[in-house]
Amino acid sequence: MTQLNSTSLREIFQEALKEDKDFIKELLRRLLQEFMEEERNQQVGVSSYVRDKSIRKATRNGYKSRSLNTRVGNLKLKKPQIREFTFCTHLFENYQRSEKALLSAIQQMVIDGVSTNRVEKIVERLSPDLTFSKSTVSRLTQELDPQIKKWQEERLRGHYVYLFSDASYFYVRENNQVVKRPLLISIGIDTNGYRKILGVNMALEESSSTWTEHFTALKERGLKTVGLTISDAHKGVVKAQEEEFPGTPHQRCMVHWERNLLFRVESQRKERISQIHKTDLYFS
Repeated sequence: MTQLNSTSLREIFQEALKEDKDFIKELLRRLLQEFMEEERNQQVGVSSYVRDKSIRKATRNGYKSRSLNTRVGNLKLKKPQIREFTFCTHLFENYQRSEKALLSAIQQMVIDGVSTNRVEKIVERLSPDLTFSKSTVSRLTQELDPQIKKWQEERLRGHYVYLFSDASYFYVRENNQVVKRPLLISIGIDTNGYRKILGVNMALEESSSTWTEHFTALKERGLKTVGLTISDAHKGVVKAQEEEFPGTPHQRCMVHWERNLLFRVESQRKERISQIHKTDLYFS
């Protein structure tokens, strides 16, 4: 892991104090710049002006201008270059991921019918220094596609102790019309208690056939057995689970069960019943 020594930190702090305009912004810029310099030193093998060829792996090759949007504003940085190979830095990874996600969200807002003026106001609140164009949004969205595809095709464990499945409904635009569509979601919990989203699929409707396709896709990626399936009482998902995981016990989701129960309770009594301890409610 790249670290800065105390001397470097002290010099950076003293230099930043000379900048009266924005001390915090200048301090952060100098820290990040020094961080990249240390990264290049490690990749080259020696510090600046060291001539020992026995430990040198490569040579420095100047800088490229690079900007970074942060909470304190836009920072103008100089990204180090290496002649023999590409300089790699961890500094921009989180920034790039956040930037792509934000711009993809902007594109989705446009798809959902949010006006351009409204989008610009939202972006200004989120990041005053961020500028974007239609071509930039398209390019960054295309760069996200391989990452999403990789996640969708990721191999799964052969066994999960619990498999939670449910559909969440969203309004989407189809053929210039806004329609409501179910998003089928399955979450698995492994033997170590870790929870993982296994699959997400948008469907035309929530039915036995669409849930069967959903579970079949999970099995094709490696899922073989499940200790317990958990879902609401929708006939489609229950039937699909019985067919795709034969012999596996099923439990009705207690959250849905409680909601169904409260739906049949008089309005003035709903609040009181909903406050009953869940153990008493579920097992009394």
